Amino acid sequence: MDKRGIAIILLAYRGAHLHRALSSLRLQKYRDFRVYVCDDASPDNIAGTVSEFEDTLDMIYTRFEENYGIARQSAHLERCLALTRDEPLVCFFSDDNEFSPDALRRIARAARRKEDVSVFHLNTDWIDEASTVTGKGRRYWPKLSPERLFRQIFVSESPAPLSSFFFRREALERAMFQIRDLQRAPLTLVFAAMGNQGRLWTPCHSRLLKRPHSEDYASDPVILLDKALQLQSFFSWSEYFFEGNYPLSPRRRVELFARFAAQMYPARSEEEIREKFLTYRVFEREFGKWKGKRILHRMLTK
Repeated sequence: MDKRGIAIILLAYRGAHLHRALSSLRLQKYRDFRVYVCDDASPDNIAGTVSEFEDTLDMIYTRFEENYGIARQSAHLERCLALTRDEPLVCFFSDDNEFSPDALRRIARAARRKEDVSVFHLNTDWIDEASTVTGKGRRYWPKLSPERLFRQIFVSESPAPLSSFFFRREALERAMFQIRDLQRAPLTLVFAAMGNQGRLWTPCHSRLLKRPHSEDYASDPVILLDKALQLQSFFSWSEYFFEGNYPLSPRRRVELFARFAAQMYPARSEEEIREKFLTYRVFEREFGKWKGKRILHRMLTK
């Protein structure tokens, strides 16, 4: 089988919007890509939806019998990447997102012109159930250093979903190897692939079209706590990455964590969450990460 220019790794679990996600790929003006549909032991009929596009997309479907989910997201990304066939650019694409029709063309053109850039990016628009644009995320400057990207995400609060990033394969594989032992948020992968002296390039006009998380996802406190602690894990790792020149104060870090965690525990104020999170750090050192996480969850749900 011929090697393509871009590998689109479609992380499939929810089937509700999968048809729209695949339709957006079928409408791409750039055609030199292959779709790897990775079914994370979904209860939905992912294979049935995929079969509708077999004649119009270059696609490989794989179903995993064990669900890794959010808790083992890093391992899931690695096993999905292992299925690809050395395409020079890689994107991890969510089953409820879409691309604007010229998105892949602009990314491929940028990759040809910017040989010194390891990670490329699309700005994000928000869409509803009918794929109608309902809002626009804060736009990125075309070229960003790691420090400016960090501030763009955590100070300007610009959206940074994993689906919006495209990695050069060699940088992605190096990043996965370097941080293999960490429980990492997807952002850790982005910064590790960029490197300390790297740059992120965002082409103008192309978009990732993103839906808000589904109700069952957003209301699951265990998943949200996992994501909140992944964020904290990323902050800890980034202190090492920036080598003392950290773009975010410790107070701001705790504020961001508390704001995220407040989505899970609406009965708790951000001040209460900050206080209990600092207590969690003591339990984490004393009992280990996983037991400490359970203790924090019990404290917040009392």
